[in-house]
Amino acid sequence: MTLMKQKKKLRYNEIITSMMSFDKMTLAEITNHVDLSLPKVTEIIKELEKRNIVEGVLNEDISTMGRPSQRYRLNSNYGYFIGIDLGRIYSNFIVLDYSQKKIYENHIETLLNYDTKVVVKKLNIIVNQILREVKITKDKLIGIGVSLPGIVDGKQGISHTYLKIDKPNLRNYLEDVFKVKVRIEHDVKSMTLGELYYGREKLLENGLYLNFGWGLGLGIIINKQLYYGNNSYCGEFGHIPVISNGELCYCGKTGCLETVASGRAITKKVREKLSAGASSMILNNNKNGEHISIPMFRDMPCFLFAAFI
Repeated sequence: MTLMKQKKKLRYNEIITSMMSFDKMTLAEITNHVDLSLPKVTEIIKELEKRNIVEGVLNEDISTMGRPSQRYRLNSNYGYFIGIDLGRIYSNFIVLDYSQKKIYENHIETLLNYDTKVVVKKLNIIVNQILREVKITKDKLIGIGVSLPGIVDGKQGISHTYLKIDKPNLRNYLEDVFKVKVRIEHDVKSMTLGELYYGREKLLENGLYLNFGWGLGLGIIINKQLYYGNNSYCGEFGHIPVISNGELCYCGKTGCLETVASGRAITKKVREKLSAGASSMILNNNKNGEHISIPMFRDMPCFLFAAFI
């Protein structure tokens, strides 16, 4: 691809991305959200309209004076996207049309307990079932996004924790199976992108997204872009050491924040106490049982605070 074509593609993508966050926009509104002049935006919108990617709609507000302003929106039937979130407890599936409207959603038990090739085979079956159910032909499927926990290099399309595969990388392997463009991303970075485009603070300039779940994760937004750092692994704040000579973490270090302040850590400690004979109010419906969770939750803010100073 020539430099000129690359530049043109970036401009088109910039406009389409900005329009994904709004239902309808005037040319002036689009210009305010992109780094382009009004004449250039007008030229690109006209081209996108010819290609049936966007469509023009008149302003329906009859209370406004003068000529109704022309607005534009993404053509919902132009194409579709499938999102797959492979979590540790559930696997979640969603289908969006081109205007980013949700037209399908489903949740099943996690698939991460299976071997990589078994998971991919199951995913291929599920994707084809979804396409039949929502009556979408394969040529209308623009791409599939796959979110994974663990250590993930989204830029290179590699997962080092789940669905590990040597050659080609996981992204290319899935593209060979699905026959469509695939994007692999870390689960918390995917959540961060969701907040960036669809959250309460749409198109936030700069911000942090903290996720407290089975593990701990951090997404970073700088200049309206997801920040990856030098090696795509930035944001792993769960692996900041907070305890000297602490417990061995699955990452190989000791005393990581995730060993004392994550869902995984709390579950482990509760099980240890129950195995040692502690009585649980919840499990035994015993009002005199030990409040085994309270001390652990009391300590968590201290560890979290220590990670940020």
